[in-house]
Amino acid sequence: MKINKLRFLRRVAPIAIGVFLGRGAHADTTITFDCTAVANHAVLADCIPPQINNPNAPPGITNYGNFAAASSPGIAVSGFGTPNIGLTWGSDNFPTTSWEYYNTSGSLWGDGAGGSGVVQLANSRVGSTEELTFTPNNPSAGVVVKSFDFFAYYNSNERFTYNVRVVSGTNVLSSQTVSFLSDGTKNHPVNINYTGAPEQTLKLQLRRVASTLSAGEVEGNEYNNAIDDIAFAQTPATTFPAGPQVASVTPADDTTGLPANSTPYAAIITNSPTLTVAAPIQLKLDYTLVSPPPTITPLGGGQTSVTYPGAAPLLLTSGLHVYTLTYADNLGGVYTNEVVFSTIYTTLPAAYALPPGSGVVRGFAYRTVSADSQVTTTLASSIARAEAQLNGTLINTNISMPYTNEATLGTNADGSFNIDTVLNFTDAGVDEGDFTGDQPFPGLPFPPDRWFSTEALLYLDLPAGYYRLGVNSDDGFEVTATRGRGFPVRLS
Repeated sequence: MKINKLRFLRRVAPIAIGVFLGRGAHADTTITFDCTAVANHAVLADCIPPQINNPNAPPGITNYGNFAAASSPGIAVSGFGTPNIGLTWGSDNFPTTSWEYYNTSGSLWGDGAGGSGVVQLANSRVGSTEELTFTPNNPSAGVVVKSFDFFAYYNSNERFTYNVRVVSGTNVLSSQTVSFLSDGTKNHPVNINYTGAPEQTLKLQLRRVASTLSAGEVEGNEYNNAIDDIAFAQTPATTFPAGPQVASVTPADDTTGLPANSTPYAAIITNSPTLTVAAPIQLKLDYTLVSPPPTITPLGGGQTSVTYPGAAPLLLTSGLHVYTLTYADNLGGVYTNEVVFSTIYTTLPAAYALPPGSGVVRGFAYRTVSADSQVTTTLASSIARAEAQLNGTLINTNISMPYTNEATLGTNADGSFNIDTVLNFTDAGVDEGDFTGDQPFPGLPFPPDRWFSTEALLYLDLPAGYYRLGVNSDDGFEVTATRGRGFPVRLS
């Protein structure tokens, strides 16, 4: 967890009573996150949502608000409640993006309206998504996603913009873009009021997008926003028995970057004695029945496994895909479970190919560009900076001219070096990382150098097919294929 200084914090007036009463009167369940029994969330575990290990680290909140039939700390139930609706708190697997609960009445993490708790949108960067999934556990129950409040808890010039969506599988059911300036209050309500079909799983997504900034505004810090008063309902107002449920599934929902030529599926269904073969268990990939059908195996302890080897040797298209599992119980109920996953790859144009054996240099043509003595502040650790520096277009704002290259040039016409071994370099004079035998960066005679970029060009002699490249990087990387040049790799 990261928190900025409190220099923008101010006391604020309570939220308008009309909004508060309207929210309470119409929602069967509202997650308020308020627990007035303690002033510090680390004191009494019974007053905080379940969080695994350190509450300030992923995965954050786990199953808080499940099957709420009566009020409890942080959960206000009005009337019937949501006894058949389970909640899953998650994200799009962006590193460290999660929901994190805080309860410190009267201080920063209070909601500014007399309540004592909020849920932080942790590491909510532009491009990341926090998700809250509502899953009925009976085919007759439906969920209504109603509303919530954004709470950017500093009084500052930070602007936050989110695309708020309700989705089912890969289908977008409701979408709106909400933008607001941080003012230290939760007076930023978002009304959704989407009613799902019976047994339909709905996913509320908060997708951080770039803001349109006015004069003096800045993009909000990824740790300086939260939400409160998440309101939802169950329809109809009847308690149903829980049917057989999917206890585990692979791939997990919202898994990204899976191989496009291997997409195996495995699920465990609990309460299998109530399963029926009257409506056979079916599995669909992108809404089409898989072939061959999945393998169904009874397990001990009232469980049933469902497995499928994947789409190989077929190649899935790059982008979103969905597995849909359908099964039934002996009371006539039909259940579905969907997991959305993505594959990401690029198809190279045929015109980029060269005749076999066209590589003119064994190994890499490696080039270094440095501006170490010319930089008086800092340079961005980004691909854009690296490419500009390599192209000679990175501007030194002190003189309004491009930085000049201070690295020693190699023997090739473009100043590159020929390297026919591994690339294993350091600018610290000692071994670093996972491999020993580090060598100095070519062209940097006086390590450590700070403000430099490197480029490695190589030819890959590959038959047509699907290939995965693995990268472990702490400050950016880029792999590109270009016409007639082979396969350049650029690292910042």
